[in-house]
Amino acid sequence: MLGIILAAGMGTRMKSSQPKVMHQLVSHPLLEWVLNSFENLIEDKHCDKIAVVIGENMPKVEEFLKHWSLEKGIEVQMFYQKERLGTGHAVKMALPAIERLEDNEPVYILCGDVPLIKSETLQKMLHENRRKDTDIAVLTVEKKDPTGYGRIIKTREGYIKKIVEHKDATKEELAIKEINSGMYLVKASWLSQSLNHLKNDNQQGEYYLTDIVEWIDQNGGKAISVVTEDHYEVSGINNRYQLSILEKVARERINKKHMMNGVTMIDPDQVYIDPEVLIEPDCIIEPMSIIKGQTIIKRGTVIGPMTQIENSTIGENNIVERSHLSGVQSKNNVKIGPFARLRENTILEDDVKIGDFVETKKTKVGKGSKAQHLSYLGDTTIEEDVNIGAGTITCNYNGFSKNKTLIEKEAFIGSNTSLVAPVRIGKGSIVGAGSVIVRDVPEDTLAIARGKQSNKENRASELKNKYKNQKEG
Repeated sequence: MLGIILAAGMGTRMKSSQPKVMHQLVSHPLLEWVLNSFENLIEDKHCDKIAVVIGENMPKVEEFLKHWSLEKGIEVQMFYQKERLGTGHAVKMALPAIERLEDNEPVYILCGDVPLIKSETLQKMLHENRRKDTDIAVLTVEKKDPTGYGRIIKTREGYIKKIVEHKDATKEELAIKEINSGMYLVKASWLSQSLNHLKNDNQQGEYYLTDIVEWIDQNGGKAISVVTEDHYEVSGINNRYQLSILEKVARERINKKHMMNGVTMIDPDQVYIDPEVLIEPDCIIEPMSIIKGQTIIKRGTVIGPMTQIENSTIGENNIVERSHLSGVQSKNNVKIGPFARLRENTILEDDVKIGDFVETKKTKVGKGSKAQHLSYLGDTTIEEDVNIGAGTITCNYNGFSKNKTLIEKEAFIGSNTSLVAPVRIGKGSIVGAGSVIVRDVPEDTLAIARGKQSNKENRASELKNKYKNQKEG
């Protein structure tokens, strides 16, 4: 079975320099959503070949398709439509792939700018086509106001005779509510024959794919409609307003799926979750939370409000409040925030506390350790039961290279301390507040590295008067 995706349109109404199918819907290109609907069919052993018709000079689309093909392990053939002469002409570009198929092998034809098409609907088209032993199935939808859409004209027996465009329809045909979605399932031999008989004798001089239905009917084939009740599933995107509408629909469906699986959302309209995110039951997602990429959130965790998490794994019974996490692994019973920024390769073991205005990068924090205020911890290993005082900085960069800091278990780092890497703080040691540590601190040691305090009485008022006189000139 072959799946063809039409993706050659530049999308001029998007007012953009990039192809329409590369615009993002819930953090993924429109084209990727359609490809993924085919991927699910491949897993079910239904569709095993994909062809994408693109325009010339679309390097971003080519690069994306190569990446998707490599990542999924699925071969994608690319065909080029040099002149945009209609949808029928676009499908003809893929004739080399169609002609390699067996005569009765089914071919799907989908649009690259219709992202919410479901694999279940594609399976339904295949099932109905086989059950009724027909040669082409047209995916349709009934609209209360079908203005502007092609109407489905049927015989008394219920087979499709032809598809009539709105501008060409009679008064009786305009009353028909069932409209064409532009998506088809056709047997390979019928498709190749009908494409070769397409004509462009119309005002636009284009080859319309809809004409294959009438040609198949007139030459002894049978065409049926498969109706979907979900009109968003067949909604295309031509401008950014339509993109925003489908963005909201897609996000609503993602959130509903999580809520039906046992996740609480205080206000779903203010929660933004990517489709690949996994959230276990009994989690709570507060408003203004954004969860992106390959993120896993385990049972009993509370996220938000005002939190962004990306490509991270969050353990059970965590609290992540008003914080930004990217590339983080946190274990169980961890408290993060408010206002923490945890960057890539941060690992937090059980019972860790990371508080307000703490930033980490390439840092592992051991079980029960705490950094609760105003600290930067980079390229650092912190062992168990360590206390990091407010204002602590691990000085990991010397202007040329990064260096590591090791803080062993049960150490106590006083407030406003700078640890100049590479440096090791031994087990159970204490670093006095305000210290700048440049050498290793042995185990069970009190380390103090600051200048001796000197008090000069009555000097403050003298300085104030001096500075005041200088200012007054």
